[in-house]
Amino acid sequence: MNGESFGPVPTDIGSTETLSMASPPTRILFLDDSPTQLKAAAEALTRAGFQPVTATTVTEAEPFVNSCQIVLIDYNMPGITGAEALAALKSKLVEGSQPRFYLYTTDPSAAKQYRDIGFDGLFVLKGDVNALVKQMESVMRLLKTQAMKRAS
Repeated sequence: MNGESFGPVPTDIGSTETLSMASPPTRILFLDDSPTQLKAAAEALTRAGFQPVTATTVTEAEPFVNSCQIVLIDYNMPGITGAEALAALKSKLVEGSQPRFYLYTTDPSAAKQYRDIGFDGLFVLKGDVNALVKQMESVMRLLKTQAMKRAS
């Protein structure tokens, strides 16, 4: 995986909405220790019009954190928790970079504590790429609505 980006974003994604050149696709950094999970999620997110970048370690993820709008972090990884990964990635943020950090887990105790840990949100049903895409689309609608409210 190693920071792999999954190609051009398709413009025909089965939606009545078209992607505008003025609005580039949302870039998503996905940190998970499972290459299989990353590949399946990246393919589904690409089909949905997102631009995923994947990493299996924090070190692989660090160069991309400032160029992504959304960062998905698996909670249970070998040698590091999602909380530790979150802290490490947040420490690499530069001024003006404001990605939203989302926990991606099936761990009920971590899910209950996602805000206390420092995540902006929570994605559940880990492993279900269709649910992941729907949750990501919901987050994007919410962020767009929040941005419109701030602008007015």
